[in-house]
Amino acid sequence: WTEYFEELSLVEQSLRQDPARVYPEMDFESRNLLRNELELLARDTRTSEVKVAETVLSLAQAGKGTGDDPLKGHVGYYLLDEGLSQLTKALGSKRFGMRQVRSVMRANPNLTYFSLLGLLFTLPFALLLQTVYSLLNLGPLQLIICGLLMVAPIGEIAIRILHALLMRIVPPRPLPKIEFRNGIPIEYSTMVVVPTLLTSSSDLRKLLKQLEVYHLANQDPHIYFALLTDFADAPTQEEASDSQLLKEALDGIAALNKRYPHPDQLEYFHLLHRERRYNPQEGAWIGWERKRGKLIEFNALLAGEEETSFTVISGNRELLKTIKYVITLDSDTQLPKEAAMRL
Repeated sequence: WTEYFEELSLVEQSLRQDPARVYPEMDFESRNLLRNELELLARDTRTSEVKVAETVLSLAQAGKGTGDDPLKGHVGYYLLDEGLSQLTKALGSKRFGMRQVRSVMRANPNLTYFSLLGLLFTLPFALLLQTVYSLLNLGPLQLIICGLLMVAPIGEIAIRILHALLMRIVPPRPLPKIEFRNGIPIEYSTMVVVPTLLTSSSDLRKLLKQLEVYHLANQDPHIYFALLTDFADAPTQEEASDSQLLKEALDGIAALNKRYPHPDQLEYFHLLHRERRYNPQEGAWIGWERKRGKLIEFNALLAGEEETSFTVISGNRELLKTIKYVITLDSDTQLPKEAAMRL
């Protein structure tokens, strides 16, 4: 149905001529998002959808011709972004429909949120305070105390009402996405990392099994997987069981790479392990900044820094230079089929 619909839709044929060549590369949900926005705009401005699509295309062609901002050459700029006002003006519409209201609210989020919150708080607060004053005939000090007591409950109610209203007026909108029909390009290579502790052989086996499941559900030559590990906190920098646990981890990663060979003679699975460092506040030897520190230092490696507390980095370190994105998972988090590519 989706193929037939897009083949027959005149709106679709116009948008597919996107000068930026972005629209044809989007996934169906993103293309549908733009078409829905166009439909709403046509309804608001009482213009045919075909005319709106042609006007969007004309603006994008003119925008690309100026060369000052590459975004202006994309049809989505006029349907979802700052070009909406330019599009509405080009359509010659003086109507200010719900779509324009949403656009203004999205463009001024702080002003919208705090103005509405102030209104929803001030009106009931003033009315309730006036009612209390009229009924009880309180003095100034008593009225101030009463007002202070009312701030928290009225504020809570105002926030709840505001959030309910905003969800209806400005519903969540998905981010437009490019569809990688032929897999993830090398320039968008991604590493799925699990920051964790090496504590026991049984836990390690579970972690390795989890990496294997991640890979089987998200197979792509440019999606890689890594454990970012520390040893558990200890009173000394090294413990007797450390070397054996680390060897088991490296052997497990090697076994996974042997079981699932990479087509480009690289390795899907990696282990990056850090040494303990003394923390005077904790009075113990720990992995620097624990989980947060692992992610900070991993990103530092990707950015080309060499001085980190990682003492073991398995595989080809040159691969790290090709990584564009990082997906961070907890050890108990699932990564369903093709979720990495969709992200």
